[in-house]
Amino acid sequence: MRLKIVIFIAVILLLSMTLISNSLIAQETGTVKLSYKIISSNNSGQTLSMLLKLKVQNTGSTPILGVIAKNTYTNNVVINAGQINIGDINPGQTVTSTDSFTMTMNTGAGQEPPQKEAIWAVSYTDVNGNVVVSEGILQ
Repeated sequence: MRLKIVIFIAVILLLSMTLISNSLIAQETGTVKLSYKIISSNNSGQTLSMLLKLKVQNTGSTPILGVIAKNTYTNNVVINAGQINIGDINPGQTVTSTDSFTMTMNTGAGQEPPQKEAIWAVSYTDVNGNVVVSEGILQ
């Protein structure tokens, strides 16, 4: 039993160091910040439906190439987006997708709305040719 605990702790430490290392690499080669641009919205009682575009900002110091975003998880919202191609983004630049998508949520009229969030996986190629995948949460 004691050996299992020692092995478990060693594995946790190894995974933690790997995640820290991956985070540092992502910050060096370019980091993305996500937001939405509202094109239109329709509130029909208890349901809010919005037509949106995804905005991606490169907060890093080098260009990021072939940026692609894909919704991987939602909580209390429905998003009908497949893969969204963004393209190349220079440092400090924000690019708005040409593709739009719909987000629908129950507004729960008369009650406090539940926490709503969407997780997006964003992949791109850095200037060294490495493929980087990171996740961004929008609430």
